[in-house]
Amino acid sequence: MPYLESLLKGNPFAGDDGSIDPALERAFDAPMSLRLESVVDALGQARVLIGAVPHAHPGLTADGAVAEHDGAQGPLAQPDGLIRVNFAPNRQAYAVFSGAQAYNFFTKKYDISAQVRPAPVRAVDAARLAITHGDGLLVLDPNTANQYWIGRSACAAIASGESWTAPWDDEALVEHIMAALPPRLIGLDHVKVDPGENGGAFLTIYMLAGISHDLVHTIVDAITDVVAHEPYVRARLDVVELRPFWSAD
Repeated sequence: MPYLESLLKGNPFAGDDGSIDPALERAFDAPMSLRLESVVDALGQARVLIGAVPHAHPGLTADGAVAEHDGAQGPLAQPDGLIRVNFAPNRQAYAVFSGAQAYNFFTKKYDISAQVRPAPVRAVDAARLAITHGDGLLVLDPNTANQYWIGRSACAAIASGESWTAPWDDEALVEHIMAALPPRLIGLDHVKVDPGENGGAFLTIYMLAGISHDLVHTIVDAITDVVAHEPYVRARLDVVELRPFWSAD
C-alpha cells in the first residue's frame, strides 16, 4: 500500500478552534503601504478556512452519467462545491477566510450557513487550487474590513513559496507599460502605480491639460490594451483600476 504512510499521518488541523492565524492577525495590523505584502507573506504559512458544500450523490443514469439534480445558487453554484466570489465579468475568486469570525459573517450574510461546512486548509494549497482549477484569484475575508483580492502573481508566489513584490514597488512595471505603448502617444505625460483598495492597485494615467476628448480616449484605450495583453504587465497588474488624471505640469 504505497500511500499507507500518508493515510496514517495525523490531521494537521486537529484541535483547530477557528481562531485567526497569528501571522495573518499581525499582517492586518501592518501599515497600509505594507499591508498587502504582509498579508501575502503570511499566507505562505497560514491556515485558512474554505466553505465546502456537502451533498449526497444524486446517483447515476442507465448510461453511467450523473443524474440530474438541482444546482445551488449564488456563491454555491460551483462545480467543485467550494465558495467563489465574482471578481469581474467571467472571472471568479475562491473565497478563503482567516478564521471562523470572517467565515460566519460571510455565510450568514448570504444565508448559506446551513448549506456549507468550514474546512481548514493551508493557504498554499488554496493558492494552488486557484491557479490550477480557477481563474488564478483568491479573495481573503470577503465583505469584511480585511477583504483582500489576491491576484495571479501573488497566488503564484504563495503556491511556490517565493517572495512577492507589490506592483507599486515594482520598478520594472512602469517601464514595461511605457515600452509597450505606441511610440507617439500625444498627450500622455506619465503613469504611476499606487496602492488601491482591498488589495488592488491604482494605475494613474497623467495626461497633459487641454488635450481633446478623442486623445484622452486614445490614451486610455492604449493603456487598457497594454494591461490586458502585455505578458509582464498582465501578470503583475491583475487587480487594477485605471484613473485618468491631469498632469500638474
